Amino acid sequence: MASFHISEGPETLDLEQNDGVLSGLARFSVTNSTDSHRVGILTVRSDAAASWFDIEGGSDRSFQPGETRVVKVRVGLQAGEANGEHAFQLRVAREGERDDDWIDSAPVRFLAGNDLAPAPAPPPEEVLYEDAERRIDWRFARFGELMIGIDRIDGINQRTVQTRRKRAIVLGIVTLLVTLIILSDFDDDRIVWLLLPAVLAFAAWTLWKRKAHLLTAAVGGNEIRLLKTKEETLARRIRAALERAIAGQG
Repeated sequence: MASFHISEGPETLDLEQNDGVLSGLARFSVTNSTDSHRVGILTVRSDAAASWFDIEGGSDRSFQPGETRVVKVRVGLQAGEANGEHAFQLRVAREGERDDDWIDSAPVRFLAGNDLAPAPAPPPEEVLYEDAERRIDWRFARFGELMIGIDRIDGINQRTVQTRRKRAIVLGIVTLLVTLIILSDFDDDRIVWLLLPAVLAFAAWTLWKRKAHLLTAAVGGNEIRLLKTKEETLARRIRAALERAIAGQG
């Protein structure tokens, strides 16, 4: 009775073609059927070239009593090296009794030739959560850059508007003070009434020019309406001050 038993070996082996090489892997379950320690000598028997076959892990295996181990035989050859159907068997022999105590597996058949279909392409990699999260973070970063740029532009426009508004207010105050000084130096009402239209015209022209600059620099309809309202209020205050000054002279 043989010391070893071979089971679960494949009947056929499909070779895959990758970069001009045909390859495949066959697995066998080898069991020590005795109650003693045994060393098995593994070999491949085939009508094909011995260089096509490789036993992974070497040809010597140590088996404890009743132990089962998996033996892997790799088949590899160049595409076009041979054509047609071939077969091989795994032989396990007892060390020291190789001619008397051995067993062969069932034949494993495989096809070698140029007409073998190439190995199927690997499925596309799934998008990991981390990759999707990085893309989302990148989109939010781009959106943030855009919003920061808009905010900077809007800030520049607002600063420009505020600067011109301050200049207009200062100019209006200076115009009012000059007007009051001029009117206070004249006792003749006729001269006052002659100068008053010119002063009012100059003040109106100044405010109109400043308002045009402010409206050009303003961004958005709400800001334009706000500036227009403030300029009109300033003009009314100047006119009221002039009228009070004239009334006081009278």
